[in-house]
Amino acid sequence: MIYFFPYVTLAVSMYGFYLMGNFVWIATLILFVCIPIIEILTKNKKFNPAQHKSNWGTASLVLTPFILTPCLLYSFFQMQKATTWLELLGLSISMGVLIGAFGITSAHELVHRRQKIYRALGVWNLILCNFAHWGIEHVYGHHKNVATPHDPATARKNEWIYTFWVRTYIGVLRGAWTIAKQKVLAYWLLSLILSVIIYFVFGPKVLGGWWIASLFAISLLQTVDYIEHYGLLRSKNEDGLYSAVKAHHAWDTASVATNVHLFNLGLHSHHHMKASIPFQDLSEQPGHREMPFGYSVMVVMALFPFLYIPYMNKRLT
Repeated sequence: MIYFFPYVTLAVSMYGFYLMGNFVWIATLILFVCIPIIEILTKNKKFNPAQHKSNWGTASLVLTPFILTPCLLYSFFQMQKATTWLELLGLSISMGVLIGAFGITSAHELVHRRQKIYRALGVWNLILCNFAHWGIEHVYGHHKNVATPHDPATARKNEWIYTFWVRTYIGVLRGAWTIAKQKVLAYWLLSLILSVIIYFVFGPKVLGGWWIASLFAISLLQTVDYIEHYGLLRSKNEDGLYSAVKAHHAWDTASVATNVHLFNLGLHSHHHMKASIPFQDLSEQPGHREMPFGYSVMVVMALFPFLYIPYMNKRLT
């Protein structure tokens, strides 16, 4: 049942949306202030998924589109009521943070599942932020090319997060187009249809709010990609092919706050070694690289490249 903890954050955030005013920023404060503080205070406490194995884990994933969709709709109604640009911006950014942290993270797990219904639910979550084509490139591109110059989602050593955002967005789009052009077109068409519906039902202000929310959700996802593989490269074998993906080709964290909130996303190296493993069964692998802090702290640090890059470069050797 511990994997239902994200829904507590969602509920608190929705109450903030109900109250309006400065309370609309609650989700943003939780993810970028409260959780980082918890991660720092519990730095030496490791999360052991083996102690929390349960069939409820999959249920917590499957529920995300059915919970996030009405949450997004409710945010639209509140955006209509917003009387200041700060309220509208807070609703948009907070909703984007929620979709990015919970919707995309659960989608990341769902698009890897073998069952079509699970993959469809994952795509649904990605549609909520206009980024469904990411699932195509992630499964069929990123997992093949991770930790190589061919992977747009692997941050290069000394690369700033802001240039990475642009490079990875273009690279993911190009990769998805190459892999499954028709699916990409279908996803774009669906996003366009949703934009038109939102425009005529809720108005241009709400449509703009959704686009801002999508932008923040996508940026959060890209920042997570950045910290997960920063500066890591696979070597080439004598035959010119890259070596197999090992535990040291991703940055891990056993942070309690990270893994409880993000469906064990912090155990990323095991996921790359065998992507079909359900998140409940992931574990720390021998030889993995450990992040100094959990995801929320590292995401905030990444926004300050002059701090993040030298700090992490020392850990690349």
